[in-house]
Amino acid sequence: MYAYAGAADGGVYGAGKIGHGWDSFVQATIPGDVDGDGRLDLVGIREDGAMFAYKNQANGWWGTARQVGHGWQTMIAIS
Repeated sequence: MYAYAGAADGGVYGAGKIGHGWDSFVQATIPGDVDGDGRLDLVGIREDGAMFAYKNQANGWWGTARQVGHGWQTMIAIS
């Protein structure tokens, strides 16, 4: 997985590798605070359309995957 950090001028910096083992996902994004704890969480969609949420642990790690949806395989992009 690669992340693009935001720059102060509104642009983005080059990609930096932040993890591995995410190749089962066709899309991944940080849509906001999914669980209401005030921290930005991660959501990923697999090729079969299953959607998983990863809680932000506030320690540099994501929590265990929790399936939160299905049928997302026809989506072109999520945000």
